Amino acid sequence: IPGADAKSLSVNLDGQRLTVRGKQEYEKQDRDASGQIIFSERRSGRFQRSITLREPVEQRGMQTKIDNGVLTIKIPKMK
Repeated sequence: IPGADAKSLSVNLDGQRLTVRGKQEYEKQDRDASGQIIFSERRSGRFQRSITLREPVEQRGMQTKIDNGVLTIKIPKMK
């Protein structure tokens, strides 16, 4: 999730429904040799994605990690 702050992310599991919500912000400026801005771009927005997992899972065992824009979610299958 490039551009998303880890503090703005929310990962919820309700039964077999996994939902990820967050906010992304992106800002870029290019300056010339004298320091004047020659290009400026800014984007921001909220997002939400939901998926239904095929099999029942153990909600208590869910682990999430974000590293360099990559969100990893591990959820053990129910035994």
